[in-house]
Amino acid sequence: MAIFIEAVDKNTLKACEYYKKPDLFNLVNYVLGSHCMGGYYLLLGIPMYGVTSEMIVNQFLEVRSRYGRENNGTLAHHFILSFSEQESKILSVSEIFIIAKQICDKYFEGKYAVIAMHENTNTLHLHFAINSASYANGNVLSKYPYLEKMIGNEVTDEIRRKSETLIETLDRM
Repeated sequence: MAIFIEAVDKNTLKACEYYKKPDLFNLVNYVLGSHCMGGYYLLLGIPMYGVTSEMIVNQFLEVRSRYGRENNGTLAHHFILSFSEQESKILSVSEIFIIAKQICDKYFEGKYAVIAMHENTNTLHLHFAINSASYANGNVLSKYPYLEKMIGNEVTDEIRRKSETLIETLDRM
């Protein structure tokens, strides 16, 4: 079953918080860092390649500044979408990134996002760094308690549909 969670601090077990530019820079560097086997930056919903962490951080901060939100609240949110070993075998890397883009389009519309796949565990997982302020209107990402479960369930349902289609295809062969 796919699991979508907000990253937590291992010491406090609370959601990671990114209030300052160095924190945001560390987040983006981690997401796109050495464990990364592919990633991209979503700019207006379009994948952008070849951008640096510094460019991404500055863009995140520019959005906040444009709407007078530079000194209040969380700069970004860090989410993880993790797949089981079985799901990791069913899905291609391209399909996993398509799922990630669909999540951003549906739940984080108007937010810049950095998405990267990591392979430093037994299962494939994606890290999302989501700008908390919208480039369209400055509205901040508000949390609601069932977001993580809803996204996890939707992704699991999509994987289940894909695996059923794959099994049907193999049965016909």
